[in-house]
Amino acid sequence: MKLAPAVLAVSLAANIGLVALLWRRSETTPPAPHAPAEPRAPDAALAAEAKKRDTLLAALSGGDPAAMTAAGVPAEVANHLAAARAFGRLAALERDGRGKVAVPAEYWRRGPGKPRPPPTREQRAERSAAEREFEVAMKKAFGEDPFGGGGDGRFGFLAAATRERLERIERDYDEMRREVSLDAEGFQLAADREKLKLLETEKQRDLMAAMTPAERDQFELRSSPAANAIIGRYGDILASEDEFRRLFTIQKAFDEKYSSPDYQLRPRTPEENRQRAEAERQLNDDLRAAIGDDRWAATSRANDREFQSLTTLAARLNLPAATADQVYALRDNYAAQSAAINQNATLSATERRSQLTALAGRAKADLGARLGTDGGDAYARSASWVNLLQNGQAFTTDARQLPAGSPRPGGGTAFQLPAPRPPPPARP
Repeated sequence: MKLAPAVLAVSLAANIGLVALLWRRSETTPPAPHAPAEPRAPDAALAAEAKKRDTLLAALSGGDPAAMTAAGVPAEVANHLAAARAFGRLAALERDGRGKVAVPAEYWRRGPGKPRPPPTREQRAERSAAEREFEVAMKKAFGEDPFGGGGDGRFGFLAAATRERLERIERDYDEMRREVSLDAEGFQLAADREKLKLLETEKQRDLMAAMTPAERDQFELRSSPAANAIIGRYGDILASEDEFRRLFTIQKAFDEKYSSPDYQLRPRTPEENRQRAEAERQLNDDLRAAIGDDRWAATSRANDREFQSLTTLAARLNLPAATADQVYALRDNYAAQSAAINQNATLSATERRSQLTALAGRAKADLGARLGTDGGDAYARSASWVNLLQNGQAFTTDARQLPAGSPRPGGGTAFQLPAPRPPPPARP
């Protein structure tokens, strides 16, 4: 947990608490010596005031917000004080966790040979409890999203009680996953994989059980891996929820078979990898058919890291806004030329490689003309398609041109075309 952002909040809380405490004490402070003597209060009133003071001090010492509020501390101040106390306990554990290791006099011996011992299970449990206490206290004092980071949007549509249950479930399983990783000490065995698989399965079961059927349906549409894949890639171009649901159904069917914990965490055979590659090919074809070729091309371009880098570079060089689109179209042009060279059966392997490397030279000259010398060189160094040409390899920007069974991303990148097989020798 990063503690730095909390310092300002809890410092403010501590100051407010100090003001509150001084304010309370001022009510019972005896008059200054030079002040006129006041009539002495009856013993019963003094006893009541002393009891009130003791109750307040006990509440402040205990740190429970409800007790402080009952003792007369404003609720907001009580919550701030509780957050400050929780931060203090967590900070103390942080300091202790760094280890009180004395720097040896022979300073050159301090190195990786004697690493700091990892925290024990008990220390990890204590740290987790302190983190949880601090998180709860900060939310109570400053709201669901204390630092304005957007919070956990996956559960935002749910009622507060349900949201709290789900967050607690995720937090508990995250701690258990962390325990498995720490116990593995960098070497994940089959038993560790089984534990992680079981934890993921149990977590999903507990999350689903904590929601009503209607909430589960909405959660799947908002927060499942299938939903995240569709929203992240196509969300901006989808015109309606019905269209989103169609793509979601296609993606979910793929994920249920190929993205389950059981499938992801076990070794797979070459045949299983081939089947998955073919299923991914069919998935992309189905998604492309669902949104149409034009929108597929637009979203592939928008999600292409090379296009994003190209857009950033053009803006930095103060080039026209259309420059990125022009260079992107240039890439498609060179893809077609490289494919034609690759398919020319009259060329030897050496001739084919020579023509492809020459094509790379022309491509770099065209890039320099559109992006300037520095911009063209910078883009050429990072562009995968230019690197493929320089290595004498043809490429395509359309994954449908790849041989069946070839693994491929969802589109928008440059894919290497395999060299054609030489014709069989002629029979005598």
